[in-house]
Amino acid sequence: MRSVDNWGGSSGLLAVTAALTFKPSHVVCVGIPLDFDQGHYDEPHKKWRDGSNYRKGWVNHKKELATSAP
Repeated sequence: MRSVDNWGGSSGLLAVTAALTFKPSHVVCVGIPLDFDQGHYDEPHKKWRDGSNYRKGWVNHKKELATSAP
């Protein structure tokens, strides 16, 4: 069993960090806009206040994500 660190970027970033443990040549992310104005799938008509918080996880780990690339 493997585990990965949670970098705080919602389930999207958690999926990416899990995928990177398998040393893939590419990871494609779809449907992870983390945009305050786009809402959330649970309540698309409301502003998604947590989006900006989750975006910080991606930004804070940009260097690790870039160096994971082949």
